[in-house]
Amino acid sequence: MEITQLRGRVEVLRTKLDSLKRRSAHATSLGARDPGSEMPATEQALSDAGQRLQKRLEEQRRLTLTAPIDGSVLPPRRRPIEGPLTPSSRTEHDAASRGTSLLRGCDS
Repeated sequence: MEITQLRGRVEVLRTKLDSLKRRSAHATSLGARDPGSEMPATEQALSDAGQRLQKRLEEQRRLTLTAPIDGSVLPPRRRPIEGPLTPSSRTEHDAASRGTSLLRGCDS
């Protein structure tokens, strides 16, 4: 599940648990049947959803790439082309390179 969905699920379960606790306290004061029988299952579901949310948040934190310093990424300087065009005589930023694949191990 996405983080947003998990946050929503946790909030819904918290609200449900709070409601069950209030209803249970009210029913006990009236001597009625206790609606708190759903509480253990709701508490377990809340705990599970909370753990999944924490796991996803940690995963998101680990996978977020951050730059070591502020700045801009610039294309490499142009090199004069001598002889026929080869894959190493142009860069992936050139118009002629659009739509082509980069080969592993090739110099750019």
